[in-house]
Amino acid sequence: MNRPRVYEIEEHPVPEPLGALAEFKSLTDEQRVDFLARLRYIEEITRKIDEWVSGAETDMRAFLDRVELDLYLNQGVPSSGDSPISSWLVHTSWTFDTTAQRMYKTLLPEVIAELDRPQPRLGAEVGSWNVWVAKQNAGLRLALTAFYDATDITDVIAHLVALDVLLANILAGVSKMRLHPSLNL
Repeated sequence: MNRPRVYEIEEHPVPEPLGALAEFKSLTDEQRVDFLARLRYIEEITRKIDEWVSGAETDMRAFLDRVELDLYLNQGVPSSGDSPISSWLVHTSWTFDTTAQRMYKTLLPEVIAELDRPQPRLGAEVGSWNVWVAKQNAGLRLALTAFYDATDITDVIAHLVALDVLLANILAGVSKMRLHPSLNL
């Protein structure tokens, strides 16, 4: 199934607590658009993973190529060199209005479970990898929904950080899958 894909991704409004955050308000319109585009891109990544897990995508190399590239791009530096938005900046400066303890308490238990889920061993059955990536993807989707549904800034920031951790987990797992001894890439 190596064909171009077009995904209809719903536009979500900025969660009210984020819109009220001074750091978010200080962004230009273009920077806000870029920030929200990154979140839509995460939803697109979840759909690509769904295609693999469901069996709709059967070409392992094509899946790894597409998803790994998307994950690297999503986790990368801002598209504009002068943009003040990066995951690191969000983690370091947008968290001033909360604490790690408060963020931890606001995370959904299912999201915490996925943040803590270890990757399968390198030589594990491919089916184990599929289960792992499906669960990580479910956690990613839950964290994204919780971000959009957030009612306070702690909830918003906690789920932004969780999104980045889950994306990094999935990126590491997808990259590691390239070394699986039974794959003919």
